[in-house]
Amino acid sequence: MGRPCNDWGILAMAGVDQLHGSAPQPPLPWSGIRDATKFGPVSYQYNLWDPDQPLNMDEDCLYLNIYTPEIKPSSLLPVMFFIHGGGFLAGSGNDDLYGPEFLVRYGVILVTINYRLQGPGFLCLHTPEIPGNAGMKDMVAAMRNPTPTSDESVEVEWKPFTLEKQEYMDIGAALKMDSEPEKEEIEFWERIFKKYLPKYTV
Repeated sequence: MGRPCNDWGILAMAGVDQLHGSAPQPPLPWSGIRDATKFGPVSYQYNLWDPDQPLNMDEDCLYLNIYTPEIKPSSLLPVMFFIHGGGFLAGSGNDDLYGPEFLVRYGVILVTINYRLQGPGFLCLHTPEIPGNAGMKDMVAAMRNPTPTSDESVEVEWKPFTLEKQEYMDIGAALKMDSEPEKEEIEFWERIFKKYLPKYTV
């Protein structure tokens, strides 16, 4: 991996022979049941939240975490696809900060992801080998239909969505500054907030 060095706020890795900034590739098919009961590694980073706690880090970090209530195979439930923050420098979908308990309790499937951070995810050399934005490409790949098994042992299918049919809503885009969210979207989120947010009294 090389020796990490930090000088003037710039994080670099000394001694890396080859950089891997290519787009993510589809997972290879597998047969039978795949063990998905443990978290996969996270992208290389400094642990901002708990510096004394070592992280399981690896370049092979492109994993989904799917939390679901007990459901019947025919059930269709809303899915929240959450991309963690951290300024493209830190964080992961494994953080217990995004614990699924609340959402699962109300019949929502939560999907969190890990994607490449810092240099491996966002270095751009304008070359075919490292064109840039690998981390963004990781996010897009994670949102695609994750059904790589030839025997269909993983029956997962993202339902197609359109903004017009209100099957998909981007909270960040709808509520950002200088935006004009539609009345239906505002009323939708207002109902959610009123129903599920705790009632505080002062």
